[in-house]
Amino acid sequence: MSTEGPILPRPLVKLAMCLASLTLTLQSARSDCFPRGVIDANRNIGYSGREDRSIVAIDLRTGKAIWTSTEAHIPLALSENLLAAADYSQLKAGVYTIAVLSARTGALRVRTPPISFGQKDPDIENGGIPASVDVAVKSGQFLVQWVTSSRYRSGVPPPIQKANTEPKEMIHAVLVDPLTGRVTESPSKRLWTKASNASSENSVSYLRDESWMKGPWSAANDVADIEQTTGTGGARKIQLRVRYKSSRKLKRTVDLAESDGTIPRVTADGEYVLVPGTRDGRSVWRIVSVELGQQIGYATLGSSPQHICVADSKVFYVSSSSAGPSADSVLRAFDIQSGRELWEQSLGTRRKESPPPLPQ
Repeated sequence: MSTEGPILPRPLVKLAMCLASLTLTLQSARSDCFPRGVIDANRNIGYSGREDRSIVAIDLRTGKAIWTSTEAHIPLALSENLLAAADYSQLKAGVYTIAVLSARTGALRVRTPPISFGQKDPDIENGGIPASVDVAVKSGQFLVQWVTSSRYRSGVPPPIQKANTEPKEMIHAVLVDPLTGRVTESPSKRLWTKASNASSENSVSYLRDESWMKGPWSAANDVADIEQTTGTGGARKIQLRVRYKSSRKLKRTVDLAESDGTIPRVTADGEYVLVPGTRDGRSVWRIVSVELGQQIGYATLGSSPQHICVADSKVFYVSSSSAGPSADSVLRAFDIQSGRELWEQSLGTRRKESPPPLPQ
């Protein structure tokens, strides 16, 4: 991956399947999602990856930077006073490392030896990051998990031998000792997609952490999906449908928008859905809680907010402003109750790229 390129998002749909397929009991270190990183809600600190591949710790009350570190690229998880972050500087060699930083100062505590991604993956070959590198906490250690896929990706039709071959997806996992950096590998497992995870014929595409998705996702004890329905008189609309995870019976339905090309946004943790709308003649985003099954407020986020997260009645997101071939990325905080922006923090400048292709 070019050192000038943007930090790529980590789509979480495959991660949800990955976590569901493992029998390990995990304690998540992430209390809420945060744009390009993780959040410590108790200490009011957010950790985010910058465009120059450094990490910044931000005071969520003021938006001021507490510290920055060039030891890693993307924050992944918190455990006590330690922050686990991924370093992709050796990505072209098919390996990466986990840097364990002090959550208070950003100082490097320990770094793992290079960890191989395992299966050959087109994303890595093309300079990208695999779809689901993520970290949880297990018995005081960091459990690092990711998925690789042999799925063919190209702008031209695949060779006949690949077109007729079902893509192979593998789950990989290692345990990292946060004190020594020692890595213990677990056997890789084949990822089998359950039929119950498949999208219905009425499923609508949506953006989740800046990646196109389609079909159901896990949200706490439920399974949610965004579907298009046709009412009386042939009127079409988009609805959020929440089902019980065990029985798949319909639990609640929430109308989101008329079917007019609206693109819903789902937060990285799957807990909220945002759709554009108007209020008092102003363009706003409606915020719908999947758990409550109702709208909780509005936010003024501009036309193309990225990496949206909702926590403690606040919306955190990244906005971009273009200047020629480059775009400035700014992390912003919006208060739902007062209806005003609280602060902004620059994440640097990146090269503009083409939007991700729609899912097929």
